[in-house]
Amino acid sequence: MHNRLIKVIRAQLVQGISQSDCAQAIALAITIGLFPIVGFSTLIITAIAYFRRLNQPIAQVFNWICGPIKLALIIPFIRVGEFLFGADRFVLNVRELSRQFYENSWATLSEFAWTFLHAIVGWVICTPIIYLVVYTISKSVIFRMRRGDTHKTDNL
Repeated sequence: MHNRLIKVIRAQLVQGISQSDCAQAIALAITIGLFPIVGFSTLIITAIAYFRRLNQPIAQVFNWICGPIKLALIIPFIRVGEFLFGADRFVLNVRELSRQFYENSWATLSEFAWTFLHAIVGWVICTPIIYLVVYTISKSVIFRMRRGDTHKTDNL
């Protein structure tokens, strides 16, 4: 059992370490890591990286690094979704939300569901651009880093 566990862990560490795979893992992690509903990105990234045979540690590190950015982008994603749906702006006032919730819980929950939908749609609209930009930049950086490492070892 112990040897099997070690093999699985080792496989996850060395899987997907080509330049292209690393760039894909980073782009995937940042793109999915910005998913506006907190708590889902880790599971989604784990599943996608597993099936695409990308490096899990790289994907999870970049997922966690972009956590603060995710929080900062939730409102912009909501606003994009509201714009696309032609919806009224969601009021982010705790007192008003509390009052609405006590007056009509179902209506407030329904409004929240629409807000989640607006955020998800806003994110979906932005994902191709985010992925392509991050993939292009990370592939370029990884290529330069690896090329630099090759030159350093050649000089030894």
